[in-house]
Amino acid sequence: MHLSMPGYIEKAIQRFGAAKQRGAKSPLTYTPPQLVPQLTQDKLTPVDAATKTFVQEVTGVFLFYSRAVDPTMLTAVNKISMQQAAPTQATLKAIDRLLSYAERYPNATVEIYPSDMQLCAQGDASYLSETKARSRAAVSCISD
Repeated sequence: MHLSMPGYIEKAIQRFGAAKQRGAKSPLTYTPPQLVPQLTQDKLTPVDAATKTFVQEVTGVFLFYSRAVDPTMLTAVNKISMQQAAPTQATLKAIDRLLSYAERYPNATVEIYPSDMQLCAQGDASYLSETKARSRAAVSCISD
C-alpha cells in the first residue's frame, strides 16, 4: 500500500510563498551544541502578530504532512512549533529552510507491506487507583 499526498506541498508553497533558499537538502540547519548558547539579534528580535499567525499556520500544515507522510520533516517542525508562542526572526529563517526542503522533495510516499508481525498490548485501567488495589493485567494479541 502506498500512502502519499500528491499536490499537498505545492499548495502549501503557494499558500505560504516560495522559500528564499532554493532546494535545501535538509529541513533543519545544524547548529553544533554549545556550553553557553550564543544569543544573536535574530534570536532576540520578536515578530508582529500577523507573522506569529503565519508561523502557527505553517506549523499546523507541515505537522500534519510530516506525521502522515514525511517524517524527515518532523524534527524541524517540532523545533519550530516550540517557538510558535513567541517567534523571532530565527524562527522565520527555520521556516524558510523547511519550505525550501519541501520544495526540493515535494512528493514523499510511505510504502506499507504486510508482514507476519503480531501486535501485543497490555492494559490495566485500575493500576494504583484505589488503596491496596491489585493490578489486573490483561494480554491481548492480534495476528492475521
